[in-house]
Amino acid sequence: MRAIIAIPMYWTWPRGTPPRPSDAIFDHPTPVDGVSTLPRLLDSLHIVHKPPHEYDTHPYAKLAEDVRRFLYEREKVRMARVQGRATRAEVERIVRSPYPGRFLAEDVEEHALAALRALADEEATRLWGTPETIVEEARERARTLAPHYTAFAGAWPTLISNLQYPISDT
Repeated sequence: MRAIIAIPMYWTWPRGTPPRPSDAIFDHPTPVDGVSTLPRLLDSLHIVHKPPHEYDTHPYAKLAEDVRRFLYEREKVRMARVQGRATRAEVERIVRSPYPGRFLAEDVEEHALAALRALADEEATRLWGTPETIVEEARERARTLAPHYTAFAGAWPTLISNLQYPISDT
């Protein structure tokens, strides 16, 4: 199995430029004239060998995780609008984009339920919950966590700058 790691890079305005409210939507923006954190990240990656059966995640479990992630992302975007950190136009641009826009639409829960129901069987619902439970728990998780995202995003640069690189196992 060949592993692929996708590392999104969010470049923002040059250092010293006042941030725009919509910048807070992204987890870790890097000033375009700033030092990239990518080399430190790449230096810290290690190959972990696991037996092949550990990579065989049930499709229902994968979809349940996607549902949790997209409902949380949708709530973060909604909170950015409500808190005045993003304009209606900025939110519309995100929601209308090919990705992740479609997965942030208001009807994503209906589509999630349909997709989960299509994959649900007795074992999957016993292990990971019914489609309705997964969606409701994801909705509640998003409502609980999204309001705290702005504080987390604000603290993130300080947390990262205080880390020592390279990270060693000893």
